[in-house]
Amino acid sequence: MHGRRRMWSWLGCSFAAGSFVLCPALTRNAAAQDSTLRHVECKRPAPREKPASIGCTILAQRTMQELPRGPLFWYLVAFPTRAAAKAAAGPTSVVADAEGRSWVFTIAPDDGGPWRGELVAQVGPLELPRLKAYTIEVALAVLPPGSRSRVHTHAGPEAWYMLAGEQCLETPSGARRAGAGQGMTQAGYTPMQLVVTGNVVRHALVVVVHDAEKGWGSPSDWKPSGRCTSGASTPR
Repeated sequence: MHGRRRMWSWLGCSFAAGSFVLCPALTRNAAAQDSTLRHVECKRPAPREKPASIGCTILAQRTMQELPRGPLFWYLVAFPTRAAAKAAAGPTSVVADAEGRSWVFTIAPDDGGPWRGELVAQVGPLELPRLKAYTIEVALAVLPPGSRSRVHTHAGPEAWYMLAGEQCLETPSGARRAGAGQGMTQAGYTPMQLVVTGNVVRHALVVVVHDAEKGWGSPSDWKPSGRCTSGASTPR
C-alpha cells in the first residue's frame, strides 16, 4: 500500500509534526457555554463560511447513480493539501476540509479505498440497499460532554470516526459506545439519539450515505430510554 500509513488514535484539535493535540481554548469555550447542547442538528454553512467551532456542520456532498456491489466500507484518508486530496479522489469519493487537514471520504469495497494519502480509518461494512441514486454527505461534529442529538433517522447508513472524546448511540436495540480512534456504524431507517459522554470535547467526522431522493435526516418520535446516560450498553 504505497504511501499509506494507518493512524488510529487522535488526542485533540490541532496538528503538530503529524500529531493531534487537544486545543485548550476550545475546551474552555465549550465549558463557558453551559457545557451542554440539547437536540443538536447538523447544519449546512453559508458559502465560504467556516465550520462552527462548536456544533455539527455538513461539509460537502456528492450524488451518484451507482455504488460498487458487495460489502462496502468508508475509507477516511488524510492529505496535507486540498489539491492532493482532489487528485486522489475517485468516483465514489467526497473531498472536505476539517480540523486543519484535507480529507477524502470514499465508499468502496474492502481494500478498495484511495491508494495515496494517510489512511486514518476503514469503517464498516455499511448496510446499503439498492437504490436509484445515492447521496454521500460528510460532516464535522465538535461537541462538549453532555451534548445530544435530536432523535432522528437517516434514509441510509451513518458512520462516525472519533478523532477525540467519546460518544454513545442509543437505538431501539440498545446503546453502543465509541472513543477516540474508533469507528461506529448504524443502519439506515433506524431511530437513534447520540450522546457525548466522558469529559473531553468530542471531535468526530461523519458520513451518511442516503437515498438521493431524501434529505440528510428526519426527526423521529421514538423515545430513548436513557441508556447512554445510565451507563448501560450493549456489545459493539
